[in-house]
Amino acid sequence: MTILTRLLGPLLFATLVAGGALVGAGCDGQGGGMQERDRQEDDPAAVSYELKAQPNDGAFPLGRSGQVTFYDLGGDSTLVTLDLAASLNRRPEPGPPQVSFATSIRRGRVSRGGERIYRLSPIDARTTALESARLVMEPIDAFLNLDGHVQIRERIADTTVISQGNIGTNADGVTRDAGLELVTDPRTLVLDLHAVPNEGRAVPDGRAGTVRFRELTHGKTLVTVALDPAPSSGSTGADVAHPVYIRGKSASGGVDITLALSPISGMDPAARSSRIIRKRFEVFTDIDGHVTVHESNANRSIILARGNIEATASPSGNDGSENDGPMQDE
Repeated sequence: MTILTRLLGPLLFATLVAGGALVGAGCDGQGGGMQERDRQEDDPAAVSYELKAQPNDGAFPLGRSGQVTFYDLGGDSTLVTLDLAASLNRRPEPGPPQVSFATSIRRGRVSRGGERIYRLSPIDARTTALESARLVMEPIDAFLNLDGHVQIRERIADTTVISQGNIGTNADGVTRDAGLELVTDPRTLVLDLHAVPNEGRAVPDGRAGTVRFRELTHGKTLVTVALDPAPSSGSTGADVAHPVYIRGKSASGGVDITLALSPISGMDPAARSSRIIRKRFEVFTDIDGHVTVHESNANRSIILARGNIEATASPSGNDGSENDGPMQDE
């Protein structure tokens, strides 16, 4: 197992993102035509837009409300987060175990619809957090000036819309001068995920990849899981989302840790997803455990990729096939 730990200063990180060096670590090379750019004084640090619940005939007939937030990270990069529990005063009830929400930014207003411009990270309906994140290689003003909307569908291969909302020139967002209080010298830990041959139908040979932990603030860590691209399309070709979990114990305190990350869409050519975890970076350097990528929520006993965290010689305990209940994560 290869473990790569690096200290990146803010200027170096911005340069790497702008130059595309971090694409394999969770950035999206979508949009094109970008030039290196310093943050403008009149750019907000963050802007949020409302997502409205859409009644439908699917598993969530009342739909789900929430919000999308764009955080300016500088260096032609924006962190896009989705939160379907933002408007609730309590944790939402988890959805059916086989559901993962497909998320995207699409052209035009909600009333007109339009083609997909950006893929965002899916949301696992089994979790009680109902959130995801995506690092996109575009400056924040590209989204502020966009004629577009965000759409969330019930499943990866489905047209049932459960939530959507206008963004950019089509809506008045809530702007903030203070966004994420980024640390000055963010630390990054990259671990290998090894392909696991299996008896599933989606990816029988398994798929290798990486998991990257990047320190954002003193209490938040961006966790990105990326599978190696397929020679033809990049995606796994499955019409489902591949759930991702971290399981283990704190090496120093023996505390059980179970985290559901954002699943990876089998139809995403980038084959990656991210989620902000509200834990200090040191938590992940202290875990004695492993990361697993599964075929689907319906077939969680089938593992596509697995990687150890820190000194664990071999995974032990729950591999995801024993727990059919909701993931109680943060």
